[in-house]
Parts: sequence; structure tokens; C-alpha cells
Amino acid sequence: MERNKVFDKKHNLLKAGGLITRKNNNRKEILIISSDHKSYSFPKGHQEPNETLRECAIRECFEETGLQTKIVKELPRLRYVNPETKDNIEVHLYQMKITGGELRSESKDIGLLWAPIEKAEEYFEYQNMKDYISSMKKLLSDS
Repeated sequence: MERNKVFDKKHNLLKAGGLITRKNNNRKEILIISSDHKSYSFPKGHQEPNETLRECAIRECFEETGLQTKIVKELPRLRYVNPETKDNIEVHLYQMKITGGELRSESKDIGLLWAPIEKAEEYFEYQNMKDYISSMKKLLSDS
């Protein structure tokens, strides 16, 4: 579904999403998604008009994973330029904790994967995503 795009005062396209984490056999894992089963990302999407960024992150996590989540903490923002649209993107990201729901993908074309945090950057194609998750490892592992 095409959504209205929300821009900030600096003309950045606003998105929000979550780094959903869990402990599995004493290892911290992060849930990542892929539309092509090759390159992964975090559950994230466009902010809707009259929606806070926190509400957007929770909604996007639910829509893309089937999981109900709550925000544990705000994380540093991810900024990049979309190579196709040339939009400046600013993604507000939050560490998320699962509170309910059932893991399921938004469609049969979307893959979901629990990746060990210490190896998570290996799943990302874009360097900015690799750098971001690499910089978040300690922060996510400690909580």
C-alpha cells in the first residue's frame, strides 16, 4: 500500500523501525527481514501523517513480523540517500522487546531470520547497514 510520505523540516523522509532482539541459548539475536532472501534489513517503514515515530516503529514491526513489541530504548538514527528516489532518508530506530504475537512474514516473498548479533552485519548488503549494526553490537548485547 502506498503511504503518504512524511518529511521533516530539513526535507528528510522520515521512517522508523525496530531492532527486535531476543536471547536464545544465552546468545543475543536480532530479527532481520529480506524481500529477496539475499540482502537483509530491519523492520522499518514510512511514518504516516499524525503518527509519532515510536508508533510508526511499533506498527512497522507488527506489520512486517507479526510480533507485538514495546520499545526498550531509542537507538542512534540511520541516515542515507535512497539511490533510486534520491530522497534523504532518516530512520529512527529503537531496540524492541517482544510482548506477544506470532512470528510470520507480511507475505510469502518476505524472509525472516533470527541472526546472532555478533555476525549480523554479514547478512546486510549495503555498507551503511553493515556499519550501523556493527556499531550497535555492544549496545544491543548489554541489554
